[in-house]
Amino acid sequence: MSRVAKMLGSAALVAFAVNTSTALAADADATLEVNSDYVFRGVDVSKDVAVHPTIAVSHEGFTFTTWAWWDTDSKTKTDMNEVDLSLEYALPIEEANVSVGWIEYLYPEGGTSDREISVSVSGNDIPLNPVLSAYFGLEGAVDGDIYVNLEVSHEVPVGDASLTVTAAAGWFDDDKAVAPLDSGLADGRVNATLSMEIAEGTSISAQIEYNTNLDDDVIPDVAARDGVWGGVSISRVL
Repeated sequence: MSRVAKMLGSAALVAFAVNTSTALAADADATLEVNSDYVFRGVDVSKDVAVHPTIAVSHEGFTFTTWAWWDTDSKTKTDMNEVDLSLEYALPIEEANVSVGWIEYLYPEGGTSDREISVSVSGNDIPLNPVLSAYFGLEGAVDGDIYVNLEVSHEVPVGDASLTVTAAAGWFDDDKAVAPLDSGLADGRVNATLSMEIAEGTSISAQIEYNTNLDDDVIPDVAARDGVWGGVSISRVL
């Protein structure tokens, strides 16, 4: 698929999502996030300021999300380096929160798209809100890969705002890895996010995160993120 077709398809899906949310009275929200870096599963994708617009539409257990990475210092023909499309379904299970999903990673500069399916499980009213998520690569560079993430979080009120602290660790199995690279614990992170509603349906937040490489035989040090980054965002219910 050409990058023009991918971009047109992405735009069409965003328009479809917004129109569908109106027609079906679905829940929809938009977020604009600006971060000092772009870090993904322990890998330092970019050290340049990254802009991430997101639109999510939910209806009867389904959530469609479109997310993008706008590289402010791109050396390519377009600054829009990545567009991710995902569809998630929350299973009607009362005892736990279980969802399954599909993710398509598109690269407007013409790189081969990546595809994953995901499963996420969390409990109801469990201290520290543990969430276990697994991602299975189907196509592209992630074909055959498995990434598993376990995170816990706690939220406390801070005046009119709320502070959420999250700790997480990821396990990675690269199907194409060759010695000395191996599967195992890959990355750890601690995130603190302060959020506040500034108007009805509109909120702002600021975050700071520390990432560390847990095993350089899983993620090579040259690619891993070890350090602190941060960002701000604004969200609006549509």
